[in-house]
Amino acid sequence: MSTTLRLAVIADVHGNALALEAVLADIAQRAVEVIVNLGDNANGPLEPALSVALLRASGALHVRGNGDRAVTGAAGAAGASATFARERLAADDIAWLGKLPFEVRGDGWVAFHSTPVSDLEYLVETVEPHGARVWRRRRRSRNVCAA
Repeated sequence: MSTTLRLAVIADVHGNALALEAVLADIAQRAVEVIVNLGDNANGPLEPALSVALLRASGALHVRGNGDRAVTGAAGAAGASATFARERLAADDIAWLGKLPFEVRGDGWVAFHSTPVSDLEYLVETVEPHGARVWRRRRRSRNVCAA
């Protein structure tokens, strides 16, 4: 007998606190057991500090995205969005972003920002007229969550 997990997946907030508030309110109305956030949390020209505060309070499982690395300075030179976010985040929030794991796992699923080996590659390599050619590597988990 299989069980069904009610999982909500959010990704690529990019500092858009208004949209995040709406998504979290919608999730709260559903019988969701686990929220997974796939990263790229604050690197955008909107409200990075409020976005991080909402995410930290959400009870979600979080992974880091390449944008989170950019905000923390771990990705080398930061672009304008990452710099904007970094200048508006508390040191504690930057440290939180820097400590996010590359992936999280549950019973029969794995979640990461982009691919199982990189937060810079695309999971779907190309989209062709007859369909998508998907990036593949052997994984133990059947179900994958990627931004």
